[in-house]
Amino acid sequence: MTRLSRSVPGILLFGALTSGLPAQDFVPLPEGTVNFAEHIAPIVFQHCLRCHGPEPSAPFELHDYETVRARSRAVSQVTSKGTMPPAVAEPDYGNIANSGRLTKDEIGLISQWAREGSRPGDLENLPPRPPRGGDWKLGPPDLALPITEPFVVPADAYGLSRNFVLPLQIDSERWLRAIALKRHSPSYLRGFVYIDQSGSTATLEGDDIDGVVVGDGTLTFAPQPAFGGQQLMTRPWPWPSDVAQRLAPGASMVLQLHFQGTGVEETVQPEVGLYFAEEPPSRILVTLSLGSTDLAIPADDANYRIESRFTLPVAVDVVGVLPNGHQLAAELKGWATLPDGTEEGLVWARKWDYNHQKQYWYDRPLELPAGSVLEMAFRYDNSSDNFDNPNYPPEDVGWGLGLHNEVAGLNVQVIVAEEDLAALNEAYAEYRNR
Repeated sequence: MTRLSRSVPGILLFGALTSGLPAQDFVPLPEGTVNFAEHIAPIVFQHCLRCHGPEPSAPFELHDYETVRARSRAVSQVTSKGTMPPAVAEPDYGNIANSGRLTKDEIGLISQWAREGSRPGDLENLPPRPPRGGDWKLGPPDLALPITEPFVVPADAYGLSRNFVLPLQIDSERWLRAIALKRHSPSYLRGFVYIDQSGSTATLEGDDIDGVVVGDGTLTFAPQPAFGGQQLMTRPWPWPSDVAQRLAPGASMVLQLHFQGTGVEETVQPEVGLYFAEEPPSRILVTLSLGSTDLAIPADDANYRIESRFTLPVAVDVVGVLPNGHQLAAELKGWATLPDGTEEGLVWARKWDYNHQKQYWYDRPLELPAGSVLEMAFRYDNSSDNFDNPNYPPEDVGWGLGLHNEVAGLNVQVIVAEEDLAALNEAYAEYRNR
């Protein structure tokens, strides 16, 4: 593939990467009115419990009034600095609903609450807590698929990855409306799922995580065009009610899981939950993967830049996006340019953090007419100044799914009318084969 473009040294190829975000100032509430039950608990329950819950993967708990009050000043400081909660995507670029980053109003409320004495409020009237990590967030699934055998994660594991092949064992066509993950363990870092309609993935189970794709970035078990996988989320985002993915009899899933040791050896057996639609959908959900496998990042290059673009032949609704880079990625951005020249933001990670990447969903679909251009621009830092660089001294780095290599991908989830799918497939296949 040749669509991966380097910028001319010293020239900013995509100036939009440094444009500012709209400012919004927090207006304090009347003094003495901010309290935990009404104002702070909703923020903590939504943003903090995944790591600081009753069984924390973080160093301490923040799951009730007393645990938050005891660290109220520290919580105020780290949220004001933007270091917590850890988040990658800018909340004011695109209409992302699950950026994970606090708004200025939420940060202001925490600061005011801590400054004014951390009042409890009516603790008998707290908002409901989200389900715990071992629960299904969408309720019991229609089909639960555990990985084939328990898997041991060493105490000191770093960047441990493995493919698991899960036959779906369905004997008739089904329509998938949501996928959830029950992770069971804090050692789970992230996961991706690839749906194989051909039943040819049996040999992919094991440690060769690069084996799911070939040199042009398409799936080894899928015909052209190969719409890529999606990231598994413990808190899945529900798809629109008239949208689903087709599953054929004999289909399988390649579940690619990434683990990180917690200091204690763990035996894990995560489960994937599938939720089916009762009727065939009127629209189809697909993933358009922008980017390339043609990566060659020289050692000591702190400003390696790439870009790629795909012109939509039909109208689509964008509902989500997954930017994908490893530890050399520094700044990732995606946007759409409409036929009239208007730009619509998709996602912007001004400071990329591999450890906190995730799939993003929009609070409303972004409607793009035919002729709109999906665009991406990524920057990489392969210098010794990059604290996350896995190599010291720096080494030349190429493409690969393992952490010692690098990737360049912007997966855009779009909804397309069934009658337009063939035209989209044809244009996307041409894009991938250039």
